[in-house]
Amino acid sequence: MKFKSEAKFWDVRFSIPSIHRYKSGDTVTEYPIKKNIHVMVAAESAGKVNELILKEYPDATIHQINHRGGDCGIIVQEEPLAFEGQ
Repeated sequence: MKFKSEAKFWDVRFSIPSIHRYKSGDTVTEYPIKKNIHVMVAAESAGKVNELILKEYPDATIHQINHRGGDCGIIVQEEPLAFEGQ
């Protein structure tokens, strides 16, 4: 599969709210934390990347979106890749 020439490869770092559970004996304490996530996105613009991340992770705080590479083509394996268990 080839993407159209306008597609670019983006390196995105963001955080989402999460809960860290700490167990001490029979007591479980929960702490709110921010979980850091790093993804790579193929899209036409940084605006589109922002839109795609917020669609997938509505509570995300985006820290950085970097364009990786110059005007290079992006080729992706044609068969869809699935997560384990799907």
